[in-house]
Parts: sequence; C-alpha cells; structure tokens
Amino acid sequence: MNRKVVAVDNEAKVIRQVVDVLLRDEYVAITAENGADAVSKVRTEQPWLIVLGKELPDMPGKQMLECLGITPASPTLALGVIMLSRPTWKECSESFGLRPYPDAPGMYLFKPFNPMELRQYIRYLREQMQKVNGNTTTE
Repeated sequence: MNRKVVAVDNEAKVIRQVVDVLLRDEYVAITAENGADAVSKVRTEQPWLIVLGKELPDMPGKQMLECLGITPASPTLALGVIMLSRPTWKECSESFGLRPYPDAPGMYLFKPFNPMELRQYIRYLREQMQKVNGNTTTE
C-alpha cells in the first residue's frame, strides 16, 4: 500500500491542517483545488486515501466520490475515505466525532478536528484496509 493521500476541502485552513498531519507521519500529501481536480489526481496518482470535505468548491463531496465510482451500493477498499464536515445539531446529537459515514466507505470526522484524532483515524483506516486487502507492505 502506497503512502499517497489526496486532500481536498472548501477551506484552505483545513487543507493545511490535513497536510501537516500527513507530513508528520511521512505520507505523500497531494492537494486538490476542488472536486474535479481531486478526481483527476486520484485517477493519476492512485492514492490509498482521500481526505475530503463534505462540501467542496465545485460540488458536494458525495458527488466527487460518485465520479470515482464509489457509492453506497459499490463501496471499495481500494481507496479509503475520510470525510470532514461541520456538524449539524442532529449529527451532534447522534454522534461525537468518529462514525461510519453512511454514503461512503470510510470514516466521518467533524470540523474543527483535533490533529491527533485525524492521525488516529488514518492509522485505523490503513490497518483495516491492510487486513481486508491482505497487504502490509508500504512503498
């Protein structure tokens, strides 16, 4: 499993925080300007993970995942997903922080997030993907 991660969000500050976390753990951080750019970079760079906002400058995060062929009906563990969002009151009352995201394979993390939480989510998702895919090597 490679160390490439694509990061895209509608907030520059959030992208900087994600990149800081990734670099601290020696991942290759690939940033995208918007959803279309992220789709292109995922297709060319073939990362193991994408960290994306629920809302992107040009489309919803869910739509971006659909452009990659990732839907609730066809989840994949070839590409991990961590979706970031500002919580609504309903979301806050249902969950605090980590929970499966109902519309995509992966994890759901509320903004603002603690960088240590993001690191834990990345590690957890990587471990789970390695177990399922039977791959424990890194490039």
